[in-house]
Amino acid sequence: MSYYERTPTPVEPALPPHRGPFQTSFATPEDLKAEDNAANEIARIWSVEVHKFAPFSAIDRFVVADRRFSGLLEIKHRTHAKGSHPTVFLNLRKHLALALGSLHYGVRSVFAVRWTDVLGWIALEDIDPRRLKIGGCSRPVKSQGDIEPVIEVPVKSMHTLIAYGDPRSKP
Repeated sequence: MSYYERTPTPVEPALPPHRGPFQTSFATPEDLKAEDNAANEIARIWSVEVHKFAPFSAIDRFVVADRRFSGLLEIKHRTHAKGSHPTVFLNLRKHLALALGSLHYGVRSVFAVRWTDVLGWIALEDIDPRRLKIGGCSRPVKSQGDIEPVIEVPVKSMHTLIAYGDPRSKP
């Protein structure tokens, strides 16, 4: 199913009272599972804990090392191989949240992408935020925010954490 064919799924608000309309999400169970798997792999390889923020938070996850808040993490799931496109998008609003969090709390922010063949990552400070374009969907699907400023991150600038099929990537 393409992104444009998805139907919204009601998501219960994170905190009570549960009055009023639910927010909707276009993330599929497969997307969420792939992001969870990537978070678990990152946690295992980097020997940290990776936790989710509440649904619809500006940032996906936070990192804990030695029982201390130590980082921010944005994870994207792609349904193609790493080399299929020269860049991957990081939404400007996500970059802004990661940058503010990193600056204010003195922690590292990381952008990770789970492709079909590779789990890759890049530190926020290594992303050139001037590589802006208007991107997203070719037409609004779920909201006007479907078309927004994005930063094009060169795939070749991302580090490989796991190459799937590599026996070293097994727990």
